[in-house]
Amino acid sequence: MNTKLPSPKLFAGRKFTPIFIAQFGGAFNDNMLKFTLIMLATYNPVYTRDLQQLLGMDSTTVVQQLNLVASALFIVPFFIFSAVAGSMADHYPKHKFIQYTKLAEVAVMLIVVAGLMQESIYLLLLALFGLGVQSAFFGPLKYGVLPELLPDNKIAPATGFMQGATFVAILAGTAAGGFLTKGEHAAAMNSLMITAVAVAGYLAARFIPELKAAAPKRKTKWSPLSEFKETLSYAFSHRKLALGVIGLSWFWLLGSVILALLPPFVKEHMNANQDVATGLIIGAAIFIAIGAIVCGQVIKNNTKAGHAALGIGATLIGFSMLPALPQTNELYTLTTLPAMAAAYFVLIMAFAVSCGFFTVPLFAALQLAADPSRKARTIAANNIMNALFMVAGTLLTSILIGQFTLTPNKVFILLGILTMLLGVYFMKALKK
Repeated sequence: MNTKLPSPKLFAGRKFTPIFIAQFGGAFNDNMLKFTLIMLATYNPVYTRDLQQLLGMDSTTVVQQLNLVASALFIVPFFIFSAVAGSMADHYPKHKFIQYTKLAEVAVMLIVVAGLMQESIYLLLLALFGLGVQSAFFGPLKYGVLPELLPDNKIAPATGFMQGATFVAILAGTAAGGFLTKGEHAAAMNSLMITAVAVAGYLAARFIPELKAAAPKRKTKWSPLSEFKETLSYAFSHRKLALGVIGLSWFWLLGSVILALLPPFVKEHMNANQDVATGLIIGAAIFIAIGAIVCGQVIKNNTKAGHAALGIGATLIGFSMLPALPQTNELYTLTTLPAMAAAYFVLIMAFAVSCGFFTVPLFAALQLAADPSRKARTIAANNIMNALFMVAGTLLTSILIGQFTLTPNKVFILLGILTMLLGVYFMKALKK
């Protein structure tokens, strides 16, 4: 087993670096725009004044509703367009299609600029929906293109870097969305940043080598429902693909629930303030990236059962142990946390690293196991199920807390048990 640092050859030339830059910029802009919209709606009343008058609601209620609407506007396009996007990505040369989607991102960013300059929440919401559509079309491409650019033994390392970079981009984009909404020149700085990143992504996409279409004779069905059924049918008709999709979707369900419940868990179970919750979330994002990158180097071209089972087992241990930590008795900040609180950080970082080791083998196997003419559609099926599981996770959390009055730590315990059961099933199924 080779655990050396990544070879620079992966980033040499035009086969990986351009798509790496393009996907990093896309993830950065997605999260920067989402958090920018939330921050402006929360702290700048100019953006919500018209909505308050139109809906007859106070500012707090409007902001809460806007957060829900913003989430829906970004995630709904994945249900509607992912299957069609996957079909088109297999039908057309992927390098060209990537360039078109990145050019569309630049166009969406111009709408963002207009919204910021005019202080229009409506334009920003329109841009967020447009970015959701663009992301739905780009999603099957960014991983579906890797097997066409790289040999099989480079898929796992490349996937590790892509997964790791995604979490770094999420963190960086969220931070930028917070910092660049303050100050006299906030709109100009935000506009400059988000447009520059989009343009850089498009220019990087121009350097992707020319590729042939994977399925040039296939005709895309423009009915989203028809493509939706066919895309999911193929993915779930193959055991290895189905296991990969289910495993990755469960990971995103866990992520959505933990992200929602970690702040109240920190307040109620650790008796700590929001800075501690933020620190845990930032640390988790960084360590997921580390886990993904390291895993990509460790497994190399061996993306079979053992590594996926190892990743699942490590994830389950870290996650299921988190709620069992003893309760503290005072309200702490990052600077006043007692030494015993280090256990919380150690366990959530272990959980995060486990997540990286869990996702990379499954994603690499998903790319390698799919038929060459259906790789983008397979990734599209995964994206659809990821979105579905994230929505299900949100609804599940609402029901468990609202109807069954479970506390966050009890929800974590329940999900930990379910995840362990899923892990046992995976270890048995993947051996076959």
